[in-house]
Amino acid sequence: MSSETGGYRSQFNKPNGYGNNNSNNRNYEPRQYHGSKRRQTDEELYEAWAAVYAQIETNPDAFDIWENLIDAAVSLEGGLVKSSSERALQLARFSFDLFLKRFPHAHRYWIRFANLEFRLGFTENAKRVFLEGVSNVASVELWKEYCEFMLMASPDSDATRAVFESAVAQVGLHFLSHGVWDKYIEFEEREQDPVRLAKLYARIVRIPLHQYARYFAKFFELAPTVPIEEIVPATVIEQFRAEFEVDKAEQEEKPKQTADESRAEEEADLSSRVADYHYQIYVTTQNQVAARWQYEAMIKRSFFHVVYLPEDELVNWRRYLYFEEVEGNEDRIITLYERAVIPTARYEEIWLRYARWLVASDLSEQARTVFQRGAYSVPIGRTELRLQFARFEESQGFPETAKEIYSSIIEALPACVEAIIGLANLKRRHESSSAAIEFLEAQCATLLEDPSNKDFISAAALLVVSLANISLYFRGGIKAARKVYQDRAVHFAQVYHFWLEYLRFEINETSFIKNAKLKREQQDIIAALYDQIKTSAGLTPVQLKDLGHIYMVHLLSSDELNSQQATQKYFQIDLDVHN
Repeated sequence: MSSETGGYRSQFNKPNGYGNNNSNNRNYEPRQYHGSKRRQTDEELYEAWAAVYAQIETNPDAFDIWENLIDAAVSLEGGLVKSSSERALQLARFSFDLFLKRFPHAHRYWIRFANLEFRLGFTENAKRVFLEGVSNVASVELWKEYCEFMLMASPDSDATRAVFESAVAQVGLHFLSHGVWDKYIEFEEREQDPVRLAKLYARIVRIPLHQYARYFAKFFELAPTVPIEEIVPATVIEQFRAEFEVDKAEQEEKPKQTADESRAEEEADLSSRVADYHYQIYVTTQNQVAARWQYEAMIKRSFFHVVYLPEDELVNWRRYLYFEEVEGNEDRIITLYERAVIPTARYEEIWLRYARWLVASDLSEQARTVFQRGAYSVPIGRTELRLQFARFEESQGFPETAKEIYSSIIEALPACVEAIIGLANLKRRHESSSAAIEFLEAQCATLLEDPSNKDFISAAALLVVSLANISLYFRGGIKAARKVYQDRAVHFAQVYHFWLEYLRFEINETSFIKNAKLKREQQDIIAALYDQIKTSAGLTPVQLKDLGHIYMVHLLSSDELNSQQATQKYFQIDLDVHN
């Protein structure tokens, strides 16, 4: 499996009797009825499913094969119906569960699964699928289907209204959430409560939605038919009444009014002010819609797919997120992030940005959830999100959780230097420097077990550098660190980075030595190391030239050698690197 596109280490639990390793080369062919082509038998359809399943085990990154698995599952026994066997139903559920565990942001498959359960008569199963789906992906389309399901399947108005409230809480601020709001309106119209309906419209018109003008038109139609107190906040009404009294006091004295006339005048004034108030809401919402349209117009793919997004769409998401962050409305920012991580689910960048914003906003629990979701969605070969997750858990006081995250990365990617060093440093901070050194030594030894694996050898070289640094600062100082390099040099004759860091280490130490004699001795050590690099290291001429230049710069900048000695040595090395 490719670590970059692989995503996950696959361990599939097959239902008893399904899956055949001998069918790896058999391709799934959907049931066909062209001309007189023979109809596939039930067992052939089961074998077709098993063939696709075998392909997934060997190629778990191919999204089209996963789609074929679902197609094969719902085609079992000629197509699933209420009379289908338990075997076929279990296999279909297994296929959907497996698919959605792998691709939780594929909202259309949650819909397909739930609708299948409902069509087959399993209403509670359908509800469970919808609930699990909306907990995994903040999709307007998925919520719309869930709400429509509740309208059809639930006789309980309160339960249905609760689902609508959950829907608008999660996706109601989405620019294209009119589908969910329309279903909510349909429900309240069916309930025949004009006050509830008007209050619902009063909520909607404050949100910058693509269909805002349509909602305002209906709201302006409904507003005069319900008490003002139901659609205008009490504080606003109090303010308007106070303004009326002030205006009235400032007017020239009028003929004395009856109580009814005075009340009628006040109510007429209030109605006028409320109309202006609602018009200002309209203008504000209109401006908010216009400000967002430049970003909305650039969104071409809002759904999940494994195919990468074009760069211009990624740039647009960055700009749109920045815009909302500057606007500063926390709920809208979260809504946009939840929307963004659907098409960009396999990109670390957006998950990291989302988590950082949550941490900066003191929303640590939500940040943890985002890290978890992102870590599951991003291919395992991209480690920065998981590494940041481990650092986050340590910062929150959970070093054991951080260890588990580092360990899971190392298990999947044994040569992931960042994870190994991260775990070593965590051990140093929470256990001891000895624990960190022992861990690094063990990891280095493991990587060196296969000398033919160049990636492992290169990773081991980097671990040696880290091991030397810990030894330098936390155990034994310069002699202990030098011994780390000396004892392991034999393994890294062809690893440029090892010799680069070894040479830098010895050169850097000259600045910490005060004794003149020790300084001269250090120059001899550096000279000997350079000779070792020339004669023993199996580096390329270009690499040797680079290291030679580093040594040459050091010679001309050090004061341990007199100018003649330094320049003589300089020209000797210059001759080496150019020959």
